[in-house]
Amino acid sequence: MSTEEKSKSISWPLRLLVVAVAACALAAALWLLAPPAGRVTPADKAVALRDERELAVRAEWAVHNATLLVAIREAVDGRDWVYAERTIEHFSEFVDDPRLAAARADFLARKRKAQEEILLVEAENLPGTDVRRNRAVYAKLASLRPDNDEYARRLRLYNQRLAEENAAAVEGYFRNRSRTRADHGAALALLREALEIAPAEPRYRALLDRLRRDALLFPEGDGRLETAVEDEGVRDGVRTFYLWAFNVGRDGLRLGPERIELATVTNATLRPAQAPDFDVTLSPGRSVRGRVSFATSAAPEALTVRYDDGAVTRRFPQSDE
Repeated sequence: MSTEEKSKSISWPLRLLVVAVAACALAAALWLLAPPAGRVTPADKAVALRDERELAVRAEWAVHNATLLVAIREAVDGRDWVYAERTIEHFSEFVDDPRLAAARADFLARKRKAQEEILLVEAENLPGTDVRRNRAVYAKLASLRPDNDEYARRLRLYNQRLAEENAAAVEGYFRNRSRTRADHGAALALLREALEIAPAEPRYRALLDRLRRDALLFPEGDGRLETAVEDEGVRDGVRTFYLWAFNVGRDGLRLGPERIELATVTNATLRPAQAPDFDVTLSPGRSVRGRVSFATSAAPEALTVRYDDGAVTRRFPQSDE
């Protein structure tokens, strides 16, 4: 037998084997994608279980509907809202009976009325000075009875009073010369609540901008260097910052005026015109502070202080944030 004949005699069985393997793989894929008749999928089981449950619920209602309607009415009369709701929802999913629908409507109306009575008693016992709790009560009442103008009016009143109380507390925060980061977080939460009530109020927006700027006064950094900064504004085309730098690491850190950068909202990157206090090597635990001036009147975006192989950047809040 020639070499060519031997090659042909070997290649044909291999070809048949490859074809057979491919056919088996295709059959397996088709079986997975389109299960043959008789194979039960999880979806089929779920449908079967739901059908069984529907039959059981309908059969139970057909036999016991009179007793169940009495039990629901007695539960509502006794303000057993949990039993009444559980029973109604159990049957309402599958049973279309006008008596059950009427029982459900009666349950909802009477439960809402009972909740309203409880809330009104709570409101009567609250002093008018407890603005936050009054607001919470009237928010619930207005939700229960959106058709009640008096509840809506009182909710608006307590919303306004709460927003004003929060804003006054934030203004008090700024008068506290020993304020802490925790105080700042609490003031910010109060102001955000006021802005949820009156998002367009200019006074609240101005306080928010002030709070965001105030956050820069609390030191932040990378574990080696921390900085704090206050924007002192622009005069004669020169913007000045009061800058603090703290060495909180274990090694000395070399600073320098040439290592301080200001990025502005106009996409400019500037070196300071003056920063004499920062030509220094900071020992561990030591700090330096002083004024840093830049020849620009553009609003600041970020101030970066570089040292050795690291850098700390503080970003300035923008009014549209």
